[in-house]
Amino acid sequence: MTGNEKEPDVIEIDLMELLIQFLHRWWILAAAGLVCGITAFILSAFVLPKEYESTTSIYILDKKENTAITTADIQLGTQMTKDYAEIIKSRTALDRVIAKYGLNITHDAFRDRITVSTQTDTRIVSISVRDRDPLLAKELADELRNVASERITSIIETNAVNIVDEADIPDDPASPNVVLWTLIGLFSGVFISAAVIVIRYLQDDTIKVTDDVERYLSLSTLGMIPENTEQGDSRHGKKKRSRRKKNKAGGLELLSIDEL
Repeated sequence: MTGNEKEPDVIEIDLMELLIQFLHRWWILAAAGLVCGITAFILSAFVLPKEYESTTSIYILDKKENTAITTADIQLGTQMTKDYAEIIKSRTALDRVIAKYGLNITHDAFRDRITVSTQTDTRIVSISVRDRDPLLAKELADELRNVASERITSIIETNAVNIVDEADIPDDPASPNVVLWTLIGLFSGVFISAAVIVIRYLQDDTIKVTDDVERYLSLSTLGMIPENTEQGDSRHGKKKRSRRKKNKAGGLELLSIDEL
């Protein structure tokens, strides 16, 4: 690098000064967070559609006819729970449920409303279905469970698919989560307002203190000249007292400072 080559500009951030900016504008952070939090609460509680989720579960045991259940059977069944989940969410199973209830949705859209989960080291498969109608969510979950049980029996050739829990009618909506939405709105408002404060702080290159002279102009300050407000006030007073008045002859004359 040559001596004439300039170093790239580096933006220095004084964390203490930035913290002071936040403290001086705390009311902006609080107001932005409050407004965004209230807006998110209103949207989640009164505007966004509510969805209810109903869950049913089955127990699948893969054993052959007239044979005893072994440890290998249990381990194999545990490993195949992912296969069961794919069968439950298969297009054939979903289309049968859609056709029975006359749903005006595609099987892909219906698949997005279904959650299939398995607990670790178990062969219990949970099937959850979301819908805006809590009663319909229960009926869809039960029907999907029945259809899936038939397909698992025919595909895997197992004769042990038992119902663990019937689907229930949910009382409270599963989504949207009002508390979560409110917290997200609150923190989003604080974060956005803080980002605006930081951007304005970085873009502000006005000279405020002597350190700013060295920072922005690369010059050293020799001294400071205080502002003499008293001298300005006295001059202002003299100007007020230096006024014209009429003399006895009707002419104008300017009073001198000595005369005042």
